[in-house]
Amino acid sequence: MNTNLSDDVIEMLKQKLQWIESDKYITFNPIKKELSVARRNALKD
Repeated sequence: MNTNLSDDVIEMLKQKLQWIESDKYITFNPIKKELSVARRNALKD
């Protein structure tokens, strides 16, 4: 097995996981959610 390839794959998975985690954080953090809703409403006007 090529260790360079597996390192790349691990790195890619880490980045995906971070993206998912930050997405979850926004979804489950009510204050963040309120801010994003407020920002969206402000952009609509």
